[in-house]
Amino acid sequence: MKKKSLIQVCGMDVQIDGRLLRVAHLDGDKFTFPQDPEALLGGLRSCRRRIDLFTFMQKLPDASPKFAYAMEWDNLAVLPISTFDHWWNKQIRSIGRNRARQAEKRA
Repeated sequence: MKKKSLIQVCGMDVQIDGRLLRVAHLDGDKFTFPQDPEALLGGLRSCRRRIDLFTFMQKLPDASPKFAYAMEWDNLAVLPISTFDHWWNKQIRSIGRNRARQAEKRA
């Protein structure tokens, strides 16, 4: 079984997974982005937990790497949404709205 723990570093929740290889990532990984990764790394180094690897994502829609760290590309399906009303009335087709209403009636 994997060991998981949650610590607070620089005002952000960081989750640590694993026993042999301890991988740390921000809690809410694909929705939480560090403003200053250097400060976050400094906080992780000063905490008393052993961390072998720290992963994070840069904020979308930046497609070019902003930080000088090793990186891997990840595929994400992303849709910009300003408000629910705009999305519901302008961005999705009427078929999707009708199916959502029908599902709501069945529930």
